Amino acid sequence: MAKKSVKTLTTDIEELILNGKEELDQNNLEDFLSVVREEIERFLSPYEGERKRLRLSAIGRTDRKLWYEINDPVPRKESPALRMRFFYGHLLEALLLYLVTESGHKVEDRQKEVELEGVKGHIDAVIDGALVDVKSASDYGFKKFKQNTLENNDPFGYISQISAYMEALDLDEGGFLAINKNNGEICMMQVDELMLINASDRVKHLKKMVKKKNIPERCFDPIPDGTSGNMILAKDCVFCDYKNKCWQNTNNGEGLRVFRYANGYRYFTKVVKEPNVEEVL
Repeated sequence: MAKKSVKTLTTDIEELILNGKEELDQNNLEDFLSVVREEIERFLSPYEGERKRLRLSAIGRTDRKLWYEINDPVPRKESPALRMRFFYGHLLEALLLYLVTESGHKVEDRQKEVELEGVKGHIDAVIDGALVDVKSASDYGFKKFKQNTLENNDPFGYISQISAYMEALDLDEGGFLAINKNNGEICMMQVDELMLINASDRVKHLKKMVKKKNIPERCFDPIPDGTSGNMILAKDCVFCDYKNKCWQNTNNGEGLRVFRYANGYRYFTKVVKEPNVEEVL
């Protein structure tokens, strides 16, 4: 059998799904079922909270947010829906890797621990000699992988993350294998060297930054809310768990003020003209 390449991952998986196989590889199947078993056990284990340490998976986050995560973390608000969403994503990613192996591609080093400048992380896999990070995504997130626009809109720092993994393993080929968790569509986005960052330099900077007492500058400036003179949080701040801590000195020390609009909440850092909608107290 000819050696396969990550370039054909998507078509090979789709062909497998459409046509099936007369006989499944039982070793591949047992490996997949073992992963499912581990995920179920982890899913139904008591939640122990996040560990306060720097990981390679986090180096793409902004400095200020990462400082908070290490030095002054906000406990994640657990809910059945949130835990189910993470579990569902992990199962989809495990299924995707199973389909990769069953379609004839070589999968190695699953969940291998790697280290760069003393900071550790775990990769998803090396497939056909390329570092592959497996992602389950919403419609919006999936488009960035499918249309290869992640470099221009990467709030979770995926490019920095894969840069660190590739550098740690000294690999020059890598990419993201993504599945749309809403409709099941699959795509492979390969990264080129122009997208990658110098991960070693980034890690060295972060190791020093998180040890400092002074909090780094805010990641994003507030933006005008129309022409009223009011200022609101930028989109990237709205979804941050640390927005209330980060902006606690706004509005004359009152902190963020939140108003409910028809299209969602707006977080005000400055109110000149009182909004004509309900304030969320």
